Amino acid sequence: MVAVGLASAHFVGFSDGATISLLVALSRPDLVRSLVHIGQQVNPDGVRADFRDVLKLDAMPQGMLPPMLLELYAALSPDGPDHWDVVIAKAWKMATSSPNIELTTLASVVAPTLVMVGDDDFTPESHAREIAAAVPHGEVVVVPNATHALPMEQPDTVAELVASFIARTSEA
Repeated sequence: MVAVGLASAHFVGFSDGATISLLVALSRPDLVRSLVHIGQQVNPDGVRADFRDVLKLDAMPQGMLPPMLLELYAALSPDGPDHWDVVIAKAWKMATSSPNIELTTLASVVAPTLVMVGDDDFTPESHAREIAAAVPHGEVVVVPNATHALPMEQPDTVAELVASFIARTSEA
């Protein structure tokens, strides 16, 4: 951001991108005007109980990801589709070990924060509410009829919620 002359920006992160955005808000609050945190827990306690056992497996179960992700990767990756298994192994290692942020740490997030989850996400509504409550200017939205793939399942709803939040927090 500094290299291109941006003093600050609105950060919107989904899944692991939500963790990255949150880490930026914690380490460089001056860069983050607002934060939209979509579909991600902040620690292992924030994963649905029925999914915790899956995270104990050595490898990601076959069929866990939608086939479209492999198709997109194959079409766009300079490494080609044969590299997919390497990416999945690294992603699984990351998913089973992070994030691990204490809720009390979120008190230092100064940016207005919207926590968004689908009602059938890996991150339960209760944890989303805990995240929003831990952030001084946090709020939560639970989108009905949505899973962890919320931005792909309901892109118009997500876009409307994000745009509305950014517009509202920019006025303040």
